[in-house]
Amino acid sequence: MKTKPILPNHPAFFLGIDVGKADLFCHLIGPDEPISSRFDNNKTGIKLLITWLLKASASQSFVACLEQTGHYGDAIAETLYKIETTGIYLVNPQRIKSFGMQKLRRNKSDTADAKLIARFIKSEYLELRSWQPRSLIQQRITTLSRYADSLTQDNARLKTMMEAMPDKTISTSLKRRISASVKEIAALRREINKLIKEDPDLQKKSKLIKTIPGLGEIATHIVIAELPDLELFDDARQLAAWAGLTPRHHTSPHKRHIGKNPNPNHQDRIDSSQAWTLHARDDRSRV
Repeated sequence: MKTKPILPNHPAFFLGIDVGKADLFCHLIGPDEPISSRFDNNKTGIKLLITWLLKASASQSFVACLEQTGHYGDAIAETLYKIETTGIYLVNPQRIKSFGMQKLRRNKSDTADAKLIARFIKSEYLELRSWQPRSLIQQRITTLSRYADSLTQDNARLKTMMEAMPDKTISTSLKRRISASVKEIAALRREINKLIKEDPDLQKKSKLIKTIPGLGEIATHIVIAELPDLELFDDARQLAAWAGLTPRHHTSPHKRHIGKNPNPNHQDRIDSSQAWTLHARDDRSRV
């Protein structure tokens, strides 16, 4: 088959990866026929994926894309970032879904998802910002903050159970569990504060966030843990959209409908007014 010419500064290959807990389904679009493969989502599987990719692409430039869904894609994203590529992109799944709807997508499977992701990145990569891994300190803060939040939610459940518990022995046991959990949460918060103090940039951001009315220590931890670098956003509207806090509006001459938030994954941990105010104040601090 005749190979298509590659434009200057244009990636030769486009890799779409559908990430699962145990699997990595890949689809590679290049100058010749596209190819697909599947790998285990572990160290061995990722090594095999990289070997397959470099052989298939003949070490030419490529971009890779996967959906931003949980932590299952962290290892492959970080591995791809370490090798020379044009860019790694972690994209909101809703954006890829919308792209599929535009293309009148009919099939739904892991392989079909990988193909769609590859087609999406080939079409849209010039409009996207490439992904960069966060620092080890920020990654640890995120892990600790989320674990502290999970313990807080467990405590709320235990308190509700204790209030309705007529048995004194069980009630006493629940009190001990709650008390121990409160101490654990406090220790986690102290560790997060220690990590923030070790990083001058995070320390500066922490002080800035606390100037926002209504935001205390816990909210500051959540914002630092969940928000990416604010330099990635042009304005507060983009930040709010990333956080899933700006519902879609559907308007016609006779109807007006406000749809669901496009990215609800961050909604429980970031309040829209906090995100908006944070970005506005950060802008002012640079002046």
